[in-house]
Amino acid sequence: MCTYLEDTLYISYEIEIDAFLTYLIGYSGRRKVPAFFIFYNCSQSNSLLITNDMKTSTEKIFELAQQCASSHKVFVVDVEIKKTTPVELWVYLDKEEKDLSIDVCTKISRELGFLLEAHELGLGQYRLNISSPGLSRPLSDIRQYPKNIGRTCRIRYRKDNKEVDKIKGQLNKVDSTNLQLVFDEKTVVIPFKQIIEVKIIPTI
Repeated sequence: MCTYLEDTLYISYEIEIDAFLTYLIGYSGRRKVPAFFIFYNCSQSNSLLITNDMKTSTEKIFELAQQCASSHKVFVVDVEIKKTTPVELWVYLDKEEKDLSIDVCTKISRELGFLLEAHELGLGQYRLNISSPGLSRPLSDIRQYPKNIGRTCRIRYRKDNKEVDKIKGQLNKVDSTNLQLVFDEKTVVIPFKQIIEVKIIPTI
């Protein structure tokens, strides 16, 4: 089934082996960006409560997800556990040079699903979402910056006097300690330690 929702192509597939597979593909300008792949696992118990400590569960899922991700040359950006019905596990992945592919998301979803089953984290019934961060989420890993050089971003940061300021410009250069932004034909250097949030602004 294919449905167009504004600028998003939504494609879903249903199969009869306790799985529900969904693909969501987003668009950034003219460049197609995979948004997320969903694997719905309903083979555990019907309990809807997370029995382990939330922080411990998140850290364990992050560790297991990174095991799967590293074999596909991608990395884990963040993990979220949402106490919905059923519980939703969100694993955000990214890649240093290119965008994530649906094929990679599919493989990692299946591999991580098997690992979660094997480690019996007490999640009960849950929905596992493997996702690229998307443009709505701020950059949170230094490895995300190089492929975004040349794109427009909005930065919240603390000045030397600790005052919070905002700036919007083109990401020009990144090293291990600073980023350079071109703003009104001027180059502004901001240390990572002063940055609060960086968001990429989509090109329309």
